[in-house]
Amino acid sequence: MIILGIETATQICSTALIGNDSLMAEYRLNIKNAHAGKLVGAIEKILQDADIKVQELSGIAVSIGPGSFTGLRIGLSVAKGLAMPDAIPLVAVPTLTALASQAPVADGVVCPLIRSRVKEFYVALYQRRQFVDEQFEDVHVLQMDELHNFIPKNALLIGDIHALQKQGFNLSGFQTAPQQYSLLSGYTIARLGAALVSQGRMEDLDTLEPLYHQDFIAGKPKKSVLFAE
Repeated sequence: MIILGIETATQICSTALIGNDSLMAEYRLNIKNAHAGKLVGAIEKILQDADIKVQELSGIAVSIGPGSFTGLRIGLSVAKGLAMPDAIPLVAVPTLTALASQAPVADGVVCPLIRSRVKEFYVALYQRRQFVDEQFEDVHVLQMDELHNFIPKNALLIGDIHALQKQGFNLSGFQTAPQQYSLLSGYTIARLGAALVSQGRMEDLDTLEPLYHQDFIAGKPKKSVLFAE
């Protein structure tokens, strides 16, 4: 079974191929606003390097949110474009579930978090037992000052921890994952997606939409397009 994973929910632009649960190829770029210009070329590159044709894929897994509105739309659009012509199964991997799965602990409470807006974060809670995660709190969109009441003490935080620190959040009483575990990867999406394909949990390409978990609020343009010099 060969699975293509696509991650664009965060600043990370990543894609990976796994075959029989082993990593075959991966591309990961941590540069702001790179998804639109880099994702398609990255997929073409790893398929070519691994000598795999799109038609040979057993499934495509895409990070479905929450996260960047633009990034999620780009990732899902590319995934649908690849899946549709050859009816390749498409599966959706919740982004916070993927992030939690990267936590470097065998047991305990894991809290993945992704920055939404200034001092606002997407969070959820998972109970880890022998490296198996069970979600016990659904995705919430919380202000930074609400996090202390939501996250249990001694929980492991993973994700946008630097953003928390930069904004003055008190990390005392919490464990924090090193940065290398907090950067999402296409490999993680492909790995979790393989399990969904095996379970037959395919998505309807016509109705599948990103899980935004909140409404989009457009920012003010820096310059007027109509009256720019």
